Amino acid sequence: MVKQAESQRYIKLLRYTVYFFIISGLIAGFLMGVVRKNASPEVKVIIEWIFIIFENGIRSITTIVGFYLTIRFIKTSKGKISKFRLISFASFSISFIFLYLILPFILRFTEFYVALMPFPWASLPFQAPITGAHLTVSLTKILDWNGVVITLWVFYIYQLIALIGTIFLGRRWHCSMLCTFVGAHAEAFGEALPLIPHNKKRPRSKAVHPKMRTILFLFQIFMIVVCLALMAAWGMYFFAGTVIIPVKILISIERMKYLIFELYLMIFFMLFVGARSYCYYCPAGTLLGVIGRIAGQQITTGLTKCNSCGLCNDVCKMSIDIMSKAKAGEPVRTINCVGCGVCVETCPTGNLQFTTIFLTGYRNRKARSLLRTDYRNEP
Repeated sequence: MVKQAESQRYIKLLRYTVYFFIISGLIAGFLMGVVRKNASPEVKVIIEWIFIIFENGIRSITTIVGFYLTIRFIKTSKGKISKFRLISFASFSISFIFLYLILPFILRFTEFYVALMPFPWASLPFQAPITGAHLTVSLTKILDWNGVVITLWVFYIYQLIALIGTIFLGRRWHCSMLCTFVGAHAEAFGEALPLIPHNKKRPRSKAVHPKMRTILFLFQIFMIVVCLALMAAWGMYFFAGTVIIPVKILISIERMKYLIFELYLMIFFMLFVGARSYCYYCPAGTLLGVIGRIAGQQITTGLTKCNSCGLCNDVCKMSIDIMSKAKAGEPVRTINCVGCGVCVETCPTGNLQFTTIFLTGYRNRKARSLLRTDYRNEP
């Protein structure tokens, strides 16, 4: 009873953290998207700083606090937390501390977060050299043209890291270890969301209703089309000087896409759908999911025997039907799996394992090495 009360206290604190994150995000987004348009130059500067404080400071601090509260909740309610989830939380936290707090402070350049948006999420490599900005952020304000150069270098290095890591570790690498946007927030706040249970019979279930999944699938198609169209328009202007859509309109579309679909809608879905709601229709996540499938990403089943408890389906924030595959002893292969490992951690029989071609080879080599060591140590 004492542990149960303690775990509920951590969940309550986690919900308060989520409320603060959401309210501050809505205020920052409203000021940047609505008030800033007709504001005086002096007020615009203040609004831009409020938005930077939210993007760099509030998002970082609330997410790191969320990781701590989630760890405490899991330990008090389940008794233990998997090694991978601890690595995931540490990786996210280091990314926030270094890229959002330390590096911007050292260089006095707070806009690094716009370079941490993986292809095809952002048109940054085309837009920044043309306008010296991206979304609502001027990359030249403090560092002149060096601001654009630095941001582009960070962007391309980040893309390379995301691609190489995905080839080895599947979608897990970016979506559950690097993504400082929804990926990090989902893992930090996920245990407290959604606020309204999807299933009254199983109130702890994260599985989304099939109709909502259809809506999210339509959003996925829409976002991919919009992102590719924006990059095509910027690319034509960048490479050929052809103006398909005027630059001012393109910038407005980019800004509205970010504020509506990547901020407002994400926050709405976090409350009523779940922590990973944006991951259903994230263009970058979709592409990384395809690369992950090529890399052999899957959840292996049949390690023991499925007892049909349904906990794997309940904890999956991407509504993947893991149990039916586990009962049949078949691997779970889908581009929607973000590799968070919660189902593996939750399975009471130890029936599941996340893997890729690389991880399978690594485990086999490790097993053979242990066998050789045991053989040499035999009397």
